[in-house]
Amino acid sequence: MMSRIEVVPINRVAVTAFVICAGAGAVLSGLTRHPAPAIAGGLIGVYLLFAIKVVQQWEKVALLRLGVTLACAAGIFHVVPVFETISNHIDQRVRVHSVTAESTLTATRFR
Repeated sequence: MMSRIEVVPINRVAVTAFVICAGAGAVLSGLTRHPAPAIAGGLIGVYLLFAIKVVQQWEKVALLRLGVTLACAAGIFHVVPVFETISNHIDQRVRVHSVTAESTLTATRFR
């Protein structure tokens, strides 16, 4: 049996923050002719890449912070990668299924 591999979608907000920080560090490094701003910008960008999370409008998540559970609604929020984790995204959309009366009566009759 093959195990299912779940691919996490790319968080565009976090990638944008990474690119901005890395780019600003590279520009400052070019202006000062010193590698420290590029390294700092890259490290801050990598941190933000893992720290910024986005929850869609129809989802909710539970933020687990050192034993305390917090509910996070839709939007952008910050997670400290070492101390906090998020649960699976809970889909709150309403799903409609068509059920015929015959199948409902038959299913409840033989219980």
